[in-house]
Amino acid sequence: MVNSFSCTNIFTRNAKELIKFYCEILEIPVLKTDCDDYNGVYLGFIKAAPSICIWDATQWNVPVTGAMSFVFGCDNLDNTCLELGLKGLVLNPPKKFDWGTYELRLKDPDNNEIVIVEYCRTANRGRQIHQIIFLKDYDITTQLHFQQRTLISYRADYSR
Repeated sequence: MVNSFSCTNIFTRNAKELIKFYCEILEIPVLKTDCDDYNGVYLGFIKAAPSICIWDATQWNVPVTGAMSFVFGCDNLDNTCLELGLKGLVLNPPKKFDWGTYELRLKDPDNNEIVIVEYCRTANRGRQIHQIIFLKDYDITTQLHFQQRTLISYRADYSR
């Protein structure tokens, strides 16, 4: 039976542009390459964790992957928005949600959705949200990396 998750493959006709976006704009590190700098490129934060792998669909004679949604975390979304703006991206303002996230949504060069999330300590209406995160086989410092995060439960404390 299935017992692990390795990566998400993106087959694209724009591998060079897509890799440049993820590496230079979002600053996601290259973990390894299977073929060359623009084919079979694995991007992520931890070598033993699931990653995104970008492939040149024309070299493999396979269809282009349909649009996907990727969620990434950050410590300070406002600073991240400023950094992305300095790199030339035109962004819509980020939005706060009642469930305790502050999110920016944008598109990569292949029209995949990119969601960058700051997890807030307090949600609207004065509720304090405590998330209990289970990080199987990973150090607590990796909690911002979306691949390892498994939400077990949450508790809402209502302040007066």
